[in-house]
This record gives sequence, structure tokens and C-alpha cells, in this order.
Amino acid sequence: MDKTLLVTALKQFIETEFQAQKDALTPLWKLPVARRIQEGVCVTDLRLRSVNDGVLRVQITTNLSRFRTGDALLLNAGDPTGARVPVTLEDDHDVGTMTIWTLRAFQKGLLDQFTRHYRPEVWCLDQDLVDLRDFTLKALDQYQNLPKAEDRISRVLFGNLPAPGVDPFVFPPPEFNGSQQQAYRSAMGNPLLTVIQGPPGTGKTSVLAEIALRYASRGEMVMVTGFTHRSINNALNRIQSLNSQHKYSSVRVFKVGQKYNADDLVDVKNFETLQDAQAAAGSHRRGMVVGATCFAVGTKRLHDEHKRPVVFDLQIFDEASQMSLPVAIMGMLGARRYVMIGDHQQMPPVIVGQHEDPSVTRSVFETVFSHSPGTMLDTTYRMNHGVNRFPSDTFYRGKLVSFPGIQDRTLPLLKPPVKHVLELGSEHASVWVEVYHQVETTSSPLEADWVCSIIEEALQCGLPAREMAVVTPYRLQVRLIRQLLRQRFGQVPVLVDTVERIQGQERELVLVSLVSSSMPQDDQAEFFFQPNRLNVAITRAKCKRVVVGNPALLGEGAQHAVEGLEVFRALHECSVRVQTMGAPTT
Repeated sequence: MDKTLLVTALKQFIETEFQAQKDALTPLWKLPVARRIQEGVCVTDLRLRSVNDGVLRVQITTNLSRFRTGDALLLNAGDPTGARVPVTLEDDHDVGTMTIWTLRAFQKGLLDQFTRHYRPEVWCLDQDLVDLRDFTLKALDQYQNLPKAEDRISRVLFGNLPAPGVDPFVFPPPEFNGSQQQAYRSAMGNPLLTVIQGPPGTGKTSVLAEIALRYASRGEMVMVTGFTHRSINNALNRIQSLNSQHKYSSVRVFKVGQKYNADDLVDVKNFETLQDAQAAAGSHRRGMVVGATCFAVGTKRLHDEHKRPVVFDLQIFDEASQMSLPVAIMGMLGARRYVMIGDHQQMPPVIVGQHEDPSVTRSVFETVFSHSPGTMLDTTYRMNHGVNRFPSDTFYRGKLVSFPGIQDRTLPLLKPPVKHVLELGSEHASVWVEVYHQVETTSSPLEADWVCSIIEEALQCGLPAREMAVVTPYRLQVRLIRQLLRQRFGQVPVLVDTVERIQGQERELVLVSLVSSSMPQDDQAEFFFQPNRLNVAITRAKCKRVVVGNPALLGEGAQHAVEGLEVFRALHECSVRVQTMGAPTT
């Protein structure tokens, strides 16, 4: 495929994706409120806490929705096609038994009008349709019009790469293992593209940080970008942590973007524009590490004092395996060289529509990996041998190994378990609790009971709450488990979230609730049995993973789900199985 064909295919991809989202959402808006709540796309029974300067805080009485922070919602009076205010769910947290949401409206006047005209008792929050086509289509036109001599993006995407250079004076950090040193040297000799595959727990963020600081310490401008603000912030925090050790001198680390997307930054300042950041830096305008989204490249946020777009010397993509080609191309317009860090065996881009050409649905990482596989980081510092064995054999050709110092680690319990001996004991690292139910689809009270029972005994045995996490495919199950934990403990003591939100996290003990009673139907089966999603879920664990699920899921399935189904069966086969009879005893 040449450049013109690629641009044409990607423009069609963008339009198809938008139409698929619209076709899925529009019929839901026409349903009665009760049905929208049942479908998980609406919340009502809101209580107003405060409204100030476009920010609305509400108390949620009952929340069965699939919404999460960052989602675009519509504040309305029962009809999302009528009077409405677009808002973003900025914060979602529990206060005792209450859930408090913070919502931001970008049209403050509309919010003021709405809150004066309609009483909170009739307010609803519905899922909104996000249209970012103008950004991505404009970026594709810019890419299309790049002169051949300046078209570094096509060389990256199609594999027409210059030979890598070798700098004899590059010395990787002495604490790096062999594969990390190789990745570091490749990045330092990078004339155009470096590809680094980072399986779970292999220290990719540390490698990213060292590369960014080394380039910036030479006076170069480095941009760090990623699929999510969380990934960008995590990378910047690690970079600043190393920077504060004075290993590198005169490096400025900051983020450019909206303030509310920077609340988890530590000792890293956020600026609305690059001009603001440069003004704060004074004469130290080179040697910068700038965190920003690819969308920022398509705006004036990354313009200099002369109102011209800044072209960075190096651009580092984190979580590149989740980034679609149109979004990546938009970002790549803003740099001369690239480091792509990701893992195509973990979460892929979110694709909604049906596309005839599978190449347009691939992430930018998978696209470049096909011709330039680069270096795979091969040592995990997270998973002990028992946890690591299955993902290594299944997803990494047996090449991923546990660091010798953690191979035999077990849960740090203060006393042995009595009730959940196999689930919490030190003998087996991979356990499957077979829970039998018949009609569950996206939430399972029985599985939630088992999960909470295991968590309760783990706490009694001295395992800190911060060292446990629960992963599940469905947001309704997340909310159900959180609700049960609040009932038992008055709070949610452990991390509970979906597979998408859990990537990048790690805990000593990870419980995976599969929820469904039987084989999901049609496209849900493809979603459910996606091997990449399973890989993410089971590799959050350091010492122990416990899958809670119905073995009926592993029966004969639809043809399109066979590949993923076989991976689930293999995990079930290699795990120690706990057979249950109903709910756990109290």
C-alpha cells in the first residue's frame, strides 16, 4: 500500500468508526430512562453538591452505568436529544457509602442556564457521542501533502528506514539488564525509528525515562506522548524522579494540556501551552521533556512564541500498541525521530466498526513491528515464575523470564489462611475458582461474593489492601464488587476496575472475575475471549493470580472465538482448580 492509498483507507476508517459509534448510541437515546439505566448508559437520581465556574459536583444515589472518568456525557432533563449540556466526567470517588462525581462543562453559560431552569430531581447523565474527526482528517491531509524529502512518516510506516548508527560513547545505565541495554543503545543510535517491545513488568518506563533524559541533557527537545493521560503522567513522573537524582543536569520536565488531566503528576508542572512553559523556563529553553497528547500537536498548544508549530527532536510513544494509525500520524507530524514503546500482545486500539481492510485497524506499534521488531525486553521484575510461566509460553514464545530475585516469591502473609487455603496459600501461583451460575451476563453476585470472601481473609492474614486488585471485563461487575466491599468494610479497600483501566498496574494478589455464565453471543464473544485482554488481566499479579469463573464458559464456542477460547482453556488446564458449591461460607 502506498501513501495515497493509505490516507484514503484511513479516512474511510475514521468515517466508519464515527458512524458505528453514532449508530450504536442514537437508538439508546430514544429509549425510556429506565431502559437506558438498565443498559448502563444513563444515570439519574442525582443530588447537586455544587456548581461553580463550569464545574458541577453531584452525588450519585444509584449507579449501574458503565461510565468512568474521562467519559463524555450529556447532562439533560430526561431526553438527551433535547435540552442538554456536554460535560466530561472528571472525577469519580466514594465518600463512605456515597459516590461523588465531578463534571466539567466547556460551555459554562449552557451549564448555568440548565441548572437554573431544571431541578436536580429530573437531571440525567447519558453517554455522549465524541466527534474528533476534524483533528484526524486534518492531520491526514497534512501527512498527504508532505514533500517526499520531508516525509519521514512514510519511511517509518512502510519500513524504508536508514541504517541505525552506533555511538561508541553511549554507556547504558549499569543497572540495566542485557535487553534493556540493547534497547537503550538502539535509541541512542536512532536516525529515525526505534521499536521497543515491553511485556508486563519488564521496566519499559525506566528505559523510556533514561532515553528521554539522555536526549534532553544533550540540549534536545523531547516529547513524550501516549494513548492516555495516565500513561503520559506516569512516564513524566518516572522521568522527573530520575531527574531529581541529579543524574542529568539542566533538564526541564513538564506537561502541556488541560489542568484537570494532570492531577496525578508528582513534582511536574502542567502548563496550558508550550509558550507558557518556555516563559517559565526563561533562558533554559532547550533540554526539555514535554508531555502532551497527539491531539495537542494538532492545536496551538505546542506552538512557540512566534506562533509556529514546534517540531521536536525526538518523540517517544508510550502504549503505542493502543494507538490507532490516524492518531499516531497526527502526533508524528510534530517530531523528527521516534521511539515506539508498546506490546502488541496487550491491549489493542478500541475498534467499534467493521472494516474490510484489517491493516487500518492495527495500532501504530503493530504496523512498525511487522517490519522492524526492534528489541523485546525479556526480564520481568513483576511476576514470579509460577505467574509468569503461562503468559511467557502463550504470548512471548517462552522468552520472557522472571528476574532471579523474584522467581520464588510468595504472598507476604502474616499468618496462613484457613478458609481459602489454595487461593491464598504459597503452594500454587495460578488458581481457578470454579463458580457455577446459570444466567449471569455482565454482573454476577455469586462471583462477587467469592471475590469479597477471598479479599476478606487475605486482609485477616495480613496482606495489605494496597497489594490486592480485582479485574473484570464489565463495569457493572466493578460497581457490584465495590458495593459489596463498601457494605463489608465501609469503604473500597482494594483496587477494582476493568481490564482496560488496569493496564500498567501491579499487585501481589490479583483476582479476575469472568462473570458470564456461558459463552457470550456474537461480537461479545470476540470481545470477551480476546487473548490480549486476558494477557493484561493475568499479568498484573506479582505472586498470585486467582481466576473466579464458570467452567461452562469453556464449552464449544462460535468459530470466530476459537482462538481466544483455546487460550482460556489452556489457562484453566494449567491452573489448580477449586470446585465450589454455591456461595462461600461466612
